[in-house]
Amino acid sequence: MDQTSDRSSRLHFTHAFEVVVGLVLIASAGIKGYEASLFAVQIAGYEILPSALEFPAAVAIVLAEAVLGAALVAGIFRPWPGALTIVLLVGFSGVFLYGYYALGLTECGCFGDFLKLPPAVTFGKNAVLVAMLLAAFVRRRVAMEPKNLSILIGGLLFVVACGALAVGGYRYVSGLGATNARVSGPIDAARPYARFVFDEGGAKYDLGRGTYLVAWLSTTCPECRKAVGQIAELMRLIPNMPKVIGLCLGDGATLESFRDETLAPFATVLVPAGVFTEFVPAEPPHFVLIRDGAPVAQWDMQIPPTELLDRLGGM
Repeated sequence: MDQTSDRSSRLHFTHAFEVVVGLVLIASAGIKGYEASLFAVQIAGYEILPSALEFPAAVAIVLAEAVLGAALVAGIFRPWPGALTIVLLVGFSGVFLYGYYALGLTECGCFGDFLKLPPAVTFGKNAVLVAMLLAAFVRRRVAMEPKNLSILIGGLLFVVACGALAVGGYRYVSGLGATNARVSGPIDAARPYARFVFDEGGAKYDLGRGTYLVAWLSTTCPECRKAVGQIAELMRLIPNMPKVIGLCLGDGATLESFRDETLAPFATVLVPAGVFTEFVPAEPPHFVLIRDGAPVAQWDMQIPPTELLDRLGGM
């Protein structure tokens, strides 16, 4: 193989690395964009940004991934797309590391609800992508002109990712009013649950009056699905069981799926992500027995039946 052929082969090989990384970014952007509401909820879980900035941050991240992914596939503006992607991946890894150790988060949200990765796989994936970009940078000794086909493919993928974001953004905005309306009650430090006043399924819920068992649930959480079964059993066995309400973290699509899978015998409604993280001290499910808007007892993961009975007997 002569020197010219060897150089051409090396350039195409390095561009293949960039294309693979670019396709991963585009896939991530498209999925997160389509599930924009869920991605905003996942950002809220890190408790870094004010609630007003969570959805804008989700949009910004999706657009950044789409732009960088398309540029890598197209092979344009080298070496900046590769360098900025490395910064992005390292930043994501750092934030997830913080969430994992400080907050107990186990899902990075890289691919939304479509593909959930264990923490080790998440860090390994990011490390491999960074290594591929570094290898491409080191192996490229001369400039390589982008080809029209690569530019066309990169542009089309960018349009697809933006289209998915547009759909996800519309779904987010259309459900925002109803979600915020559920926390329109008075803010009272002594009776924090008085904020929750709403109608659902023809019934009126005013958590500032009377006794309720509140189940804080995530619509994408396997443990929360199991918790619905336990609550259903308690409702069947305990004669004086108070009215149960599920306050959920998620979006319209995942809530519908949650309802279909669990067949919950109690109402489940979405609440703003910022409110959810304010009331839930750790990972859901979280349960609170309240009376007239004030917490009486709280439990994580499971409700001890005997303790619940004792609490109800003393009320």
